[in-house]
Amino acid sequence: MLALFPNYRQFDLENTPPETHLISAVLSNTIKKLGVPPIASQFHEKFTGENLRLEIIALLLKITAHDGWNQIANELFRASSVCVELCKLLAPVNDLLLWLYFDNAVLTSIICDPLLWRRFGDLIGEIYALVIHRECKDVSVPLFLREARRRLFCAASYTDKISSTLLGRPPRLCWRHTNIQLPLELRDEDLASPIADVELACWKLDSNGWNTYGGVHQSTCIRFRCLISTFREEIMDHSIASRDISRRGWEMWDSVPEHMRYKPCFWDDERLPSGVCLMLVIAHLAYLFNEFLIQKLLDKRPLAQNQAYLSVSMELLSTVLTLGQPRDRYSIRFVHCRSSFARASVLVTALQEQSTTGEALPPSITRSEIIRNISVIHFKSRLSSRPGDGNYPICKKAAKTFTRLIDDILDPKPSAAFQSTLELGFMSNPSLDGLDNIDTVDLFDNMEWGTGAGSQWSF
Repeated sequence: MLALFPNYRQFDLENTPPETHLISAVLSNTIKKLGVPPIASQFHEKFTGENLRLEIIALLLKITAHDGWNQIANELFRASSVCVELCKLLAPVNDLLLWLYFDNAVLTSIICDPLLWRRFGDLIGEIYALVIHRECKDVSVPLFLREARRRLFCAASYTDKISSTLLGRPPRLCWRHTNIQLPLELRDEDLASPIADVELACWKLDSNGWNTYGGVHQSTCIRFRCLISTFREEIMDHSIASRDISRRGWEMWDSVPEHMRYKPCFWDDERLPSGVCLMLVIAHLAYLFNEFLIQKLLDKRPLAQNQAYLSVSMELLSTVLTLGQPRDRYSIRFVHCRSSFARASVLVTALQEQSTTGEALPPSITRSEIIRNISVIHFKSRLSSRPGDGNYPICKKAAKTFTRLIDDILDPKPSAAFQSTLELGFMSNPSLDGLDNIDTVDLFDNMEWGTGAGSQWSF
């Protein structure tokens, strides 16, 4: 950021529009191949100052828009998107361009939901073009860039599995076609340090690449989510082997450092920042959602009799409801929307089946607890989004749907009690339709659910 101030002051950009020769210089630089220095502290020199490129301008617009959350954010988003389109035409494939694609896709998810699938398609195409999906064997590529590529691939792979699962589409970034390693659990400042300090930081990691002092960093989140997403990919590809995937999923969870395995008591630990708690609970939700999908595939019994499926749905929902008021943090509102509606629809359907058939719920699941949780979800769905948010139509429709369903459950009408489930539409259970002929219900047919605002907090 500081490296851009000389350009800002030199051309008085606060008071005057950019001059023609500055625009020409930026476009000319953008066409050139992006150089890579041996150390991270010099990397900014390749795209700032006299080397100013369009990619970094677009990234700054994205950062500013992400912090705005108001009308100016929409203007900045449009400007960033224009830069992206220009970069597609002018810039050769480079790492800075891929970072721009990823960040613009995240911004797209917040402001213009329907474009996200295409934005990530552009990103994935460029990842393959730059061969980031293969572990780099070129010794001339510095460690900081290797790690940046690993982080980008893992973050993109995780998002690909989330959107593919929730939209019922095949994944586009598959681990079976790659040999790239997980990023090391290094701090950002470690990668920006001199080579000797970076090597010392690597020496302090354990044999699996985790740090040994219990710290939680950006790389921690990326590693953790990517590990979980590899099992999501297997679930989507190999539904017949779901029991084995479930077992290995438990083993994976037990193998990660204990301080990474979320427990509700973490919120009471004043030494643990709330942002770290949020990251850990989202990883926990992603892990539980894998089990949710497996149980859906394994057991075809009526919901009211499926104890494992109902139990994991209840655990998912209960975990989300511990996150506090939906307006406390923008990201928490997204977690609530992404996490609760589909799981709540499973529980509502179970109650409707139980009311229709008269069969008892499993002993560990009580009707009163389900109704309490559904009532809380109904309340929060009314507060989880503001007009203009990418997920506002979904939350508004969810609130109306839950109102009707709660009324049907508490005051059932025999002739229409079960019919309400069939009208849920976007509230139906998460689907893997189109993937290996998995026979599950359709996924939110009328809406691009799961790829909207805040997808970086999805699971």
